This record gives sequence, C-alpha cells and structure tokens, in this order.
Amino acid sequence: MSEEKNEQLLPEEEKHEQADNQQVPQEEMPAENPEEHEVDLNDEHLAEKSAEDIVEEIHAEIAGQSEQHSDWQKQADVDTSGYAGYSLAQLSEELRELLDKYEVMQIRNTVRRIQQLFEKKYREAKDKARQQYRDANEGDESGFHFHLKEKDVFDNLLREYRRRLNDARRQYEQKLLENKTKREALISELKNLIQGQSAIETKDLFKKFKEIQQEWRKAGNVPRKDYETLWNNFKYWEEQFFDLIEWDREYRKKVYEENLQAKQKIIERARQLLDEENVSKAFRELQQLHKIWKEETGPVVPELREEIWQEFKTLTKQIHDRRREYMARIREERKKEWERKEGLVQQLAEIAEQEPGTHDGWQKLAKQVEEIHASFFSGYRAPKSIVDAFFEQLHTFNRKKNSFYKAYKSVLKENLNKKKALLEEARTLKDSEDLKAAKERCKELQKLWRETGPTPRKASKHVWEEFQKVCREFFDFYHSKIKEEISQEYQNYLNKKEFLQQLKERYRNEEEPLDLDTIQALREQWKTLGHVPENVRFINNKFHRFLSSLYRRLNMDKTEIELLEYRQHLEAMSAGKPGRLEREARFVREKIETLKRDLSNTENNLNFFKVEDQNNPVLREAKRKIEQLRASLELWQKKQKLLNEIRRA
Repeated sequence: MSEEKNEQLLPEEEKHEQADNQQVPQEEMPAENPEEHEVDLNDEHLAEKSAEDIVEEIHAEIAGQSEQHSDWQKQADVDTSGYAGYSLAQLSEELRELLDKYEVMQIRNTVRRIQQLFEKKYREAKDKARQQYRDANEGDESGFHFHLKEKDVFDNLLREYRRRLNDARRQYEQKLLENKTKREALISELKNLIQGQSAIETKDLFKKFKEIQQEWRKAGNVPRKDYETLWNNFKYWEEQFFDLIEWDREYRKKVYEENLQAKQKIIERARQLLDEENVSKAFRELQQLHKIWKEETGPVVPELREEIWQEFKTLTKQIHDRRREYMARIREERKKEWERKEGLVQQLAEIAEQEPGTHDGWQKLAKQVEEIHASFFSGYRAPKSIVDAFFEQLHTFNRKKNSFYKAYKSVLKENLNKKKALLEEARTLKDSEDLKAAKERCKELQKLWRETGPTPRKASKHVWEEFQKVCREFFDFYHSKIKEEISQEYQNYLNKKEFLQQLKERYRNEEEPLDLDTIQALREQWKTLGHVPENVRFINNKFHRFLSSLYRRLNMDKTEIELLEYRQHLEAMSAGKPGRLEREARFVREKIETLKRDLSNTENNLNFFKVEDQNNPVLREAKRKIEQLRASLELWQKKQKLLNEIRRA
C-alpha cells in the first residue's frame, strides 16, 4: 500500500476482534411469507365441505367479531423502529409515556414489543454478568446473583398497564351486556309494532319501523353467545313486518327492490373475488360481505329469498374451495421448506463437530454458520422441534468457538508485543539519512503490521491509532522533503538549460580551442549542476548529443566516441547504488552471447548457397548482416573489457 493511502488503513486486529466476539443471533426471525399466519393448515380446514358448513363457519366467525370493539382493534400509531437501540431505563420511560398519552387498549401491540425487548436486553445483561462472574471465579457460579433497579421500575409499570387493561376489559364486557339488553328491547318493540300492540297511527307505522332499524344498527356489539339468537329474532320480525303488512304495497315493493339491489351488489362483488389473486384477502372480504348481508340488508320478496341466498352460498363455496386449494399448496410448500431446514440442521451439526486450530479456521466456519442461520430463518417458520435442534447445534458450535478464543489470548498478547516493536521502529524513520529507503521500510512495516495478526481488544485501537499517527507523520515529513528536492531539481534544470545554451553559443565558432580534456571538463561541470526532475531529463540527452558533436570535431570515429562515453557512463554508475555494475555485467554478457548466436546462425545460412552469385540479393543481404554483427560483437567485447577494468579497480 502506498503512503498516499496510509490514512485509509483499517486496524486488522480490530476486525478480527469483532469477529471473535460475534455470536450468531439467538432469536428466531419472522417468516418471509406474510400470508403464512393468515391460514390454519390443519386437516379440518383442508377437508371438502358443503356450502351450508362453510356459511355456518363464516357466521360463527362473524358472531365472534360481535364481541370485538374498534378501540381494541385500532392501535396507536407509534414509531417503534428505534426501540432496539434503547437502554433498559429508556424502555421503561417509553412505557410510562405511552400509559400517560394513550388509551390502554390502543397500545397493546406496542407494549408487547417493549416487553419483548426489555426481557431480551435484561437476559443479555444477566448472561454477560454471569460470564464475567464465572471468569473471575474459575467457572464457579454458585454464588452468582443479578438484579437491576430498572427491572423493578419496569415491572411496576407493567403491572399498572395490566391493571388498566383488565379494568378496560371489564368495562367493555359490561357494555356488551348493556347492548344486549338494548337489542332485546328493540326486538320486543318491533314485535309489538307488528302485532298491533303499540298505540301508533297507521301512517306513522313505517316511520317507526325505520327508527327501530336505525337504532338496531347503532346498538353496538353484544356477547358472542347471544349474537346469533338476537340476529335471527330481529330478522324474523323484520320479515314478518313486510310479509304481514298488506296495506302499503307500493312502499313494501320499493323496499324489497332496494334490498334486492343491495344483495345483488354483494353477489356481484363475491363473483369478482373469484379472480382476486390474494386468496386470503378474498376470503376475508367474503366474510365482511356475509356480515353486511346479515346486518345491513333487509328482506326481499319471498319468492326470491331462497334463490338469491343459494346464489350467494354457491359463490361462497367457490371462494372457499379456492382458499382450501391454496392452503393445501401452502402446506406442501411448508413441508418441503421444513425438509430443507432439517438439512440445514444437519449441515450445522457437521460444522459443530469440527475444531479447527487456527483463528482463520474458526472465522471460516463462523461465516458458514452465519450463512446457514440466514437461510434457516428465511421462508416459512419451522416447528419448535426443528428450531430447538438448530439452536442446540448452534450452542455447541459457539461453546467450542469460545473455548478456542480463551486459549487464543496468549497469541493476542504475543502479537501485541510484535506490533509495539514495529511502532518503535516506525518512530525512528524520520531520523534516517536515506529517506527513500526509509519510505520503503515504512511500507514494509505496514505490511508486517497487517500480517502480524490480532491483538487484545483493549489495546488494539490505541496501538493501531498510534502506529497510524507515526506513519502519517513520517509520510508528511517525507513529502515535504520531496517537495524541497523537486523544487531544487527544477532549478537545476533551468541552470542546465542555460549552461547548454551558453555552450552552444560558445562552440558555434569552430575556431574555439577544443580537446578531450576540455570535453571531459564540460562533462564534470554538467554533473555538478545536479539532478533534474524526471519529466525534464531530456535535457541530459540534449547535452550528450552536443558532446557527440564536439567529439566529431576532433575527428574521432563513432566507435571511439561510443567507447569513451560508455567509460564515462560506467564511472558514473560505479559511484551510484551498489550492484548496478553487476547488473550491467550480466546484461553485457547476455548481449555478447546473443550476437555470437546470431552471427553463427547467419554464417551457417551461407552454406545453403552452392554457388556464390554476387548478383543474388539474398546473398548480398546475408553478407551485409554478417559484417554488421561482427562489428557490433567487436564493439560489445571492447565494452566488456572496459567494464571488467572498472570492476577490478
């Protein structure tokens, strides 16, 4: 990793430490299929049933709903998304505020969520304290005791919530009885109205009947056991009213038609539900349609009553049959899902049998366990027996894993000592005379740090931050020095550029005295001007080409010039980093071997020409290439001789 990215290094030991202490969640996750809880997949509900049986079940469900109250069903809109991060005290305070702000029946779901979280967090705190007690007492927990005052506060609030909830239930049960009495009185009033026992004028008869209907619909819920009897009695006398009262045929006809239209709308909606994709939703709405049919629509003409009711019952059976088929399919899918989860339990059991001896080995297994855990708690919820078997294997794995990491503490301590040594060495890098070598060493220290392994969690963050700080300070120091060097090197470039221009002006005059010593002096003077930045090193090439032009003015041939420049190149190389001459020697040997091989191959090719024809272009090209290879070989052999002389010096 380069020094520019040093600040972005993450403490590897902290990552490992977090992984060491990570436990697979012990709480079962909710099923992914939201409709799973909307259907009961027992054999009774999957059996074929008659239309009468289906209607009887739906009406029994409606009777059960008669005891329900909207205030109990409607829950307060409370944001519970942040509850998971609350402390025990915060959860208690939240429960107190809910009791002060809302009706007790409207916060049942929220209180249930708070109670689950409180018990889970309290259990985790207790387990942690127990483990600490065991660690401090060599595994003995016989004297362990745990209690928090937050538990007392929460329990008192929970008792107050339950007291209020029970009071609300008793009040509501009393209200159901009052509603029952009210409905019985309305039935008696309707009966008396029909039997002529009420002292009322004939013209006001229908008006009074309408008033009784309105009062009935507003009378409220009643106990479940009384619902069906009350409803049947009221419907009986309602039909009697229309059947027995003959003197206002037009009004009766109008009411019959209105009721018929209302029931036909219900039937049409039931027919549309046959195409509803969400089968459970369709069945719930069907139940609501039956409730409207029973409670909100009146009778129709006697000759149509059975016909229209049979049509509604037929549609009811068709919708129920679709739901039954859906439930059967869900049960089959669930069965396959349980078989899959049993396979995951077996996989987990095989993992739990292993006991790797390294940190990496345990982390690899832990990752596999996490994947199995996520897969296990997806899809349909498994039976308790399968879940218990899963957690049994999970606990076995965690016990072995925790046992390993207890023994792993000595390794962590040794790693800490190694990293402290790396930290101390990093502190000395700024005092190095060779900053470039120090930079490379700093990179090596960072690499060694990452390879050293995890350290104890308490010391991990501190020692890492200190090491990171020291490395960052060194790289800042290094970059500041590099900037200074770059600034100086650019000034060297400007100086060299000006010097080269002066030389060109000076030696533009061919009468200017010139010899080898003068050229060598110019070369030495050029060196004293220092290094230049890499992107402008072309200035050195321009200078060497200029020197080559001066050598030619001394009537020196190309080979002499090249050998002279090569000697100067070798002398400069010998003053640089050690080992450069050795690398150059290997390069020259390989070059000579290549030239010899090429020369031998080309000379052998001449044997293919039986008669030398001087006009053959291929033959001429082969001879020209041989001459070039011999000249090049001779030159590189001379270079090798020079190189050996300088190496021995």
